[in-house]
Amino acid sequence: MELLGTHGTTQTRAKTIQREGQFRPARKAGRAGTGVYFWAYQNDPSLAHLLANMWWEQCSKEGRYKSDPFQACKVIYVTLKTDDHLYFDMGDPFFQELIFKTAQERAINTVNELSQLYDWALNELEIALKIKYLVISANVPKPRVDQMPQFLLMTNFKCYVVRGDFKKVISIDSIV
Repeated sequence: MELLGTHGTTQTRAKTIQREGQFRPARKAGRAGTGVYFWAYQNDPSLAHLLANMWWEQCSKEGRYKSDPFQACKVIYVTLKTDDHLYFDMGDPFFQELIFKTAQERAINTVNELSQLYDWALNELEIALKIKYLVISANVPKPRVDQMPQFLLMTNFKCYVVRGDFKKVISIDSIV
């Protein structure tokens, strides 16, 4: 299985990623758990490119890049390669029901708690199935930016979350 995606970051980090061929996951879980996030596309990367730029803008405003010497936006285009059985879609109704039920039981009401719940649920599923998913598909909210193009009124967009074996799964196609 091959999937296409974009990742927005700074020029400093893009150069490091290109040199080392290695992405580093964030220290805390994102909206769909822990891993490296890529905005999905199939044929036309325009929307995924825009979302990667918006992600960079959000992170810049939050001060995540303040220690980077070169903070200009770079968008990394990648191909993700994995076996079908190592790919999991969080849109699966069984998984959504598990998240819903558990979130209710635990009275989860923050994004951080929900992100941790995704990690926990995936881990439990992997233990039960004796498998380690490498790529997760999830619908996540668009980045928060001041100037939002009107056509982006949709609330969620597909992304891929790579959770391990980064060098095996991620192939960098270009950086722009």
